[in-house]
Amino acid sequence: MAWGTPARRAALVVPDRIGAGILAGAGQAAGPAWRRRLLPWAVWVLLVVALSGPRQLEPIPALKVSGRDLAIALDLSGSMVRDDFFLDGAPITRMEAVQRAGAAFARRRAGDRVALIVFGSEAYYAAPFSYDTEAIARRIEEAVIGISGRATNISDALGLALKRLDGSEAASKVVILLSDGINNAGATNPRGVAGLARDMGVRVHTIALGPKDLTDSAPGENGVVDAATLRAISELSGGTSFRVRTLEEQGFIRGYHADVDPRELGFEVQVFAMVGLQSQAEADLSAFEERCRNWPLVRECHMLNGEVDFVLKCVAPDLSTFQTFLTSQLLTAPNVGSVKTSLVIRGAKDEPGVPFEVLEERLSKSA
Repeated sequence: MAWGTPARRAALVVPDRIGAGILAGAGQAAGPAWRRRLLPWAVWVLLVVALSGPRQLEPIPALKVSGRDLAIALDLSGSMVRDDFFLDGAPITRMEAVQRAGAAFARRRAGDRVALIVFGSEAYYAAPFSYDTEAIARRIEEAVIGISGRATNISDALGLALKRLDGSEAASKVVILLSDGINNAGATNPRGVAGLARDMGVRVHTIALGPKDLTDSAPGENGVVDAATLRAISELSGGTSFRVRTLEEQGFIRGYHADVDPRELGFEVQVFAMVGLQSQAEADLSAFEERCRNWPLVRECHMLNGEVDFVLKCVAPDLSTFQTFLTSQLLTAPNVGSVKTSLVIRGAKDEPGVPFEVLEERLSKSA
């Protein structure tokens, strides 16, 4: 285990006052005056060494490089302020939704070189290509609507991304374009820029954020997205186009949830309960599942193949509360033959959903 904080520079920085005293005494013969000049410097060095504590130098693990350059183009036009997204039933703006998802996505890109481009009326290079994905995520979280103008210039954003990718020697070059509007600024057709991306070997994935399509809107209606153009950009460059609402309608997204800390909310106890039933008839299995859905302390219920019939994940504010639930409800429920419980000491990983990294890898191989 390393003690203290590793020094950022190999050289020891001497305060100006002490350094001036040392230089003033240079070249003089050894004697009491020289020792007096040296004494403050020696005391300062000893204090620094004492405060730093013992150190142990450890090798820094090498980052596994993916060979992929990834440019994220983020729409900051005025329409991003619309609050037509929902998180746990509460409305949030499009910008808040994109910032949460985009920052989390960037943090998972370890090994990729990632850059950030923001655009409205004009496109700007917000962060250069870097392996520091945490810095990219922070830039996404700090982005401000309207900083690059209120209009939507998809062409310039895509063009700037291609300019930065020009000359890249990465095996895979990708642009992810997130927009909720219509290309209403700039003189270039986005489809033409998409053709240039294809010629450069750059795949462009587009994500349409607006809930309403341009083709289904009234003339002059605000807040609509030109999904057809975004889809064409992806198809021309060999990428994939996504619609947030389409993913919901097709059942890929079932809902949006807050990632809460149970312990911070007072639920200190987590228990896994392995339940064996006396009868495994379908009617009895369904009846037990219905009881689990009605027990608030049971957060997850899974039917298993093996020695036990069900595993339940339970939470409680304290052991006494769980013990009461166990003895008065779970053990006394009809058809329950046995219950074995295991108390969670600590959690090492809690990743909801599915590993999108695997999906991305499969898509990249099939592209």
